[in-house]
Amino acid sequence: GPCRLVLGIHFALSHSFAETRAFLEEELGYSREKALNKALDMKRGIRDTSEPGAFTKGIVYFRGQRMVERFLAKGGDLRRLYVGKVSLPDLPLIEQIPGLLPPLLLPAFLREQSVKKRKKK
Repeated sequence: GPCRLVLGIHFALSHSFAETRAFLEEELGYSREKALNKALDMKRGIRDTSEPGAFTKGIVYFRGQRMVERFLAKGGDLRRLYVGKVSLPDLPLIEQIPGLLPPLLLPAFLREQSVKKRKKK
């Protein structure tokens, strides 16, 4: 899961490509092929594969996922996030924009949820 990815990136920041691939397989339990693919992702852009360092975009995605999970756990409405690419802390400010229209497109499961809520009223 995402926690293994964060642990792998943390390891890659201070280890070589070969060490990172081995860590992913032997310590984090990735299959041989998956460990190789994850190590390639983590070491993207590093010229000398014996050097430490990592491409850390996976951590940013993990943090975003956790923010959305906390938002939903507190009763947040997922449909609100389809207003555009905005950060959760900025959402209340964005929603104050005069004339802001509701999202044009929603995934099917959210459209169905909206219809069910309207029928209950």
